[in-house]
Amino acid sequence: MTDIYWPANLPQKPLLDSFNEQAVAQIAEFQPDIGEALTRRRSTVQITQISMNFYMTIEQLAIFKNFYQKSISGGALAFYMPHPITGGSVKVKIGTNGYTYNPVTNDAVVLQLKMNTITT
Repeated sequence: MTDIYWPANLPQKPLLDSFNEQAVAQIAEFQPDIGEALTRRRSTVQITQISMNFYMTIEQLAIFKNFYQKSISGGALAFYMPHPITGGSVKVKIGTNGYTYNPVTNDAVVLQLKMNTITT
């Protein structure tokens, strides 16, 4: 399968004050009948949750909606995009809640995304 990338004609950086990144614990814990809890790593895949907002024109919103529905199959597929802080490419997948947007002018919206980064 071909790698999918965030479209170049969409904003490449989110609104800075909207970006948030949170580590997700990658452990599984089991409490036996006797003794201390046993802990193990759940997976070698490292996941962080990120949320960010993008300022977009109505035209860019249409491009994003097409990308969401067709390129990443309604959020089912992961894609690569620039990391807002490091600038490096990061593999992400949009969360199960999809996306939301709010109009800020007659010609622009703020798009909100919640995603998981995937590092193997």
